[in-house]
Amino acid sequence: MADVNNPTPEGKEKSFLRSGRIKIHWNGYLEHAVKNYPNETCAFLFSKMPYSPEEEWFVFPVKNIDNNPLDRWTPSRKEMLSAKSRAIKSKLVKIGNIHSHPIGKEHWHEDCLLPSSDDLSFARRWNDVIRGIVCVDHDTIFGISFHDKFGNKINLTVVEP
Repeated sequence: MADVNNPTPEGKEKSFLRSGRIKIHWNGYLEHAVKNYPNETCAFLFSKMPYSPEEEWFVFPVKNIDNNPLDRWTPSRKEMLSAKSRAIKSKLVKIGNIHSHPIGKEHWHEDCLLPSSDDLSFARRWNDVIRGIVCVDHDTIFGISFHDKFGNKINLTVVEP
């Protein structure tokens, strides 16, 4: 079980999830993010039974076709449509996306898990409920964080399915 909890400012809701725990089916995304270092990677995030105690998330990796993959990500439209089609067949609901922040060990710090202004702009444009960030280098996952489309940290514990 990976703990991705961070304290939230006083008075803010700790989690939109009832239990603060979520099962995530990564579908090879974490390995994909490490393998593609130093390029950013991307995936779409879908939910089964959203907002219920039985909620589970499913990550569908898609190819990053951005002209500058070292600093940005743009999902392949073809792979995006394929992921959405698989999700619809599985009765899943799109709730957001996940992407990597590739960093070297010497540059790792907690701020790497924060969404950039580009990240937040993308989230608002696509009306994503959840944004995931995975900080990686060529052989390590340093951290995983989740935020809403305004950049507020979502506290949860990831449970292996």
